[in-house]
Amino acid sequence: MNKFLAKTNPEETIEQHTENLIKEYERLITYYPNIRFLNKELLKIACVHHDLGKINVKFQNKLYEKLGYEKLNDLYSIHPEIPHGYLSPAFLDIDYLKQRYSKENIKILYQAIYYHHNREFDMDLEYLRNTFETFKEFLKDFNFKLTELKDLNPNYRRYLERFEKDDTENFYKYVCIKGLLNKIDYSASAHIDIEIPNENLSKKVEIFFRKRNLNTNSLQNYMKDNKDRNNVIIASTGIGKTEAALFWIGNNKGFFTLPLRVSINAIYDKLS
Repeated sequence: MNKFLAKTNPEETIEQHTENLIKEYERLITYYPNIRFLNKELLKIACVHHDLGKINVKFQNKLYEKLGYEKLNDLYSIHPEIPHGYLSPAFLDIDYLKQRYSKENIKILYQAIYYHHNREFDMDLEYLRNTFETFKEFLKDFNFKLTELKDLNPNYRRYLERFEKDDTENFYKYVCIKGLLNKIDYSASAHIDIEIPNENLSKKVEIFFRKRNLNTNSLQNYMKDNKDRNNVIIASTGIGKTEAALFWIGNNKGFFTLPLRVSINAIYDKLS
């Protein structure tokens, strides 16, 4: 009967959700093959493991109740639910990781999974061990194709110790993997493409002008001629800064930041 659910709306198993993550992961690295600080293998491992902590009785019962399914027997019903992100790193095969990666990279992977949601929870190591015991009870009756869950690694907490402030390179690597894991997770959950290729944007902007019999002004011409430079432009409303920015962005990735939602919506409508 157990489906190992990840979500209820729509109903989706952990396997289905994880497959969607891998699809978006592959889309991302196809569009951006050379992301600075990114270890692609670690990001993929994080995608595979990030939600495996949901394979616990309390989380499954929470979803079963929403869907009207019969709940499972909870051996530790008096204890609070441990956030799934805190449990998911337990499924990592530490022996395999030690053969392939440095201690720093293993820490990055553990922490990207552990902190991929911001949850306030007072971690009790003994209760964590008890929860892992319930994992074994929970899984033994199923044909669960995953590396056998090992006993709680004595270094579990050591891998979660934050990097020192002066260790900027490893911190940036962590931020990159955690941030992209979140981006991939959100896209997979929403069932939308993580990115849409920015193809021929400059040409499309020119077509937009021609269809409306518009001529580019001095600001827009300046931005077309200075794509390779950083520019700070100050201009009044209605002068065409958005279009000028599009000429400057070209076929690259760009960000528009605005202070009001109505302004953001207006930019979105214009770009669409």
